[in-house]
Amino acid sequence: MGDSRKTLNKRSSPQDDSARIVSIHSLKANHENSQVLVIDPENTVHDSTVGRRWLFCLLTKSGHSSTYESFYRSWDEDYLPTLHAAGGEYWAAFAKFLKSKQFSVGHIDELVRAVQSRFPILESGGKPFTGVPDILSNVRDYGYSLHALPHASLSGEAYQSKVLFPSLGDLFDKVTTSSDLDRVSNSNPFEQYIQQHRLSARRKFYLSSDEDRLQQAKDAGFTTMTVNNSHRSSADHALNTWADIIPLCGSYAISRAA
Repeated sequence: MGDSRKTLNKRSSPQDDSARIVSIHSLKANHENSQVLVIDPENTVHDSTVGRRWLFCLLTKSGHSSTYESFYRSWDEDYLPTLHAAGGEYWAAFAKFLKSKQFSVGHIDELVRAVQSRFPILESGGKPFTGVPDILSNVRDYGYSLHALPHASLSGEAYQSKVLFPSLGDLFDKVTTSSDLDRVSNSNPFEQYIQQHRLSARRKFYLSSDEDRLQQAKDAGFTTMTVNNSHRSSADHALNTWADIIPLCGSYAISRAA
């Protein structure tokens, strides 16, 4: 079989655009929320390294000599997975991480207070990438329900109010974090998500930059996509730009309505 991954890089013709515009009205009226697009916001909707880079710059100015990658490696590989799997208080876990880096108790307290005053969590990110809110609004016009599913220790309610930029928070119909899902050992979290939100009968799409999550979503029956990913991806659709999501989602909606 050939490579099933698709990369969209062709612009549609004016005739195609006109036909699509005509189709939107019937799709919105008759197929509202017949499809759902679940999005992992981290490094997809916004840059989730903003808080990390801010803290690392602070450490560098105070004489810390490790690289960005080596400093955060154990946080990503040991502390965050445990936090997401078992729960717990985010900043208490981060303080333990800093202790493992041989910082003094006083320095740890100073660092945690400094970064916590600016970011609800280090991975919170900043403003959405240019054009993303408008693009998602266009996707909704095709009858899609938009869900956010970040990998975070915060609840969905806290994530929506503290992390998501206001222009994004209003676009999502549901915001659920990995911490909101029932923690069952060795289970696929996307299967839990389908059951929790009763999505089994609906066409499901998942957008992320994380390869492990993309594969889990695909195994659970999602059509997967990634945007501007520099690495070879296992996603069903590897898109060059965010704007490519509009014709892709439109084509699925129109074919379903036909």
